[in-house]
Amino acid sequence: MLKKKIVCSVLLLVVLSGCPYFGVEVNDGEHSDQFRFAVAALDAWFLYRDKLPNNPYRYSDPIVLYEALDEPHTNFFSPDFTKFILRSLSTVTAGVGIRIDSTASGYLIREVFQSSPGESAGLKKQDTITAVDQESVIGLTYEALTRLIRGDVGTEVEFRVRRDTNYLNVTVVLDEYMSPSVFTDSLSEYTGYLLLTTFLSSTNVDGGTSEEFRNALQALSWAENVIVDLRGNGGGELSQVYDIISQMVPARTAIANIRERYYDRDREIFSTVNYLWETETFQGDFLSANLVLLFNRKTASASELMITAIKGAVDRVVTMGDSNSYGKARGQVLLLGPDSSMARITKMEFAPVTGPGYDNRIGIAPDIVVEDDDVISYAVGFFQDTVIAKKRTENSIRIDRLRKQVYRHRIPMAVTVENGDGELLRDH
Repeated sequence: MLKKKIVCSVLLLVVLSGCPYFGVEVNDGEHSDQFRFAVAALDAWFLYRDKLPNNPYRYSDPIVLYEALDEPHTNFFSPDFTKFILRSLSTVTAGVGIRIDSTASGYLIREVFQSSPGESAGLKKQDTITAVDQESVIGLTYEALTRLIRGDVGTEVEFRVRRDTNYLNVTVVLDEYMSPSVFTDSLSEYTGYLLLTTFLSSTNVDGGTSEEFRNALQALSWAENVIVDLRGNGGGELSQVYDIISQMVPARTAIANIRERYYDRDREIFSTVNYLWETETFQGDFLSANLVLLFNRKTASASELMITAIKGAVDRVVTMGDSNSYGKARGQVLLLGPDSSMARITKMEFAPVTGPGYDNRIGIAPDIVVEDDDVISYAVGFFQDTVIAKKRTENSIRIDRLRKQVYRHRIPMAVTVENGDGELLRDH
């Protein structure tokens, strides 16, 4: 029987040097490189050792093998679906690259994203869009406007805009660009708003989401109260959420209890380890602000880690939402196979330092249950210590429009990746 050692690379935006499971050997010469890769990856990284089959080769292919493990976040992906997964590991999107809001005279451009098609064409913040392709947008619904500016990459869209007292035509060629992942707004004289959509190192700002978050905190330094919106945030890189937590809690704050598969490069062996994960330094100046954290059923993984860490370490934090969060306290490693297929394998789990666990779709329960349509108004009123009617205010409408503009379809998943030294890099 041929003894073959599987050689691979760990890929997550970059190919990391070495192979973290190069010590795994497979004694089989009758199966494809893809199948042998899938078996070696499981043997090295899968956290729940008692679920591993005695003979993985009795299954017809890697997809069936991974399904048989009965672990919902461990999967084997075809090369075509792998392309989709890799694309989701950045904020790349396609379109114009602007953030807009309706006014009586058209649509005000509140932000033009850096290096976007809109910026390249010459659109500017505070321009007012009055027409698209010679069709007036004054009084047009947001949904109708998006239909006018939607198209394939390469489509030309002509904007008629008012800039100060002048009118001009700007032609934008729709194309791909890197969008932000953090957005801010002002909801009252004392209350700021921060929308955190994901945790990625590849955004339109060097340093990714954590650097965007740092800039957002500076922009909201005037606010006595801050609403951090995690609704719809399905997770991201663990290194990114770690940096963000470190901007909000004191040094040496315990974040979570971790159990994970770990590769010791010196000894060239895998083992399962347990440890308490802590912040090392305090990187921000945010402890004095009153906080409301918003979440819903689509808030998962790294977002849930952030919620439990901040709730356990910072006073005057209240959570609000219309339901429990998603309930995912596991992390996966992404491994790119020899034919560009991908293995996604659960290799870690984490538990709150204080409070109940929330894995297995249990989720985190909000302190205050508020319907999604009312939560912005309720949160602002909560800071003001007032009793408010449950109605959709202008703030609510504006924030809903913002969230519709910036959210892309994402598959909820939590992924961790290690470099050659076993350093935890990513949870998505």
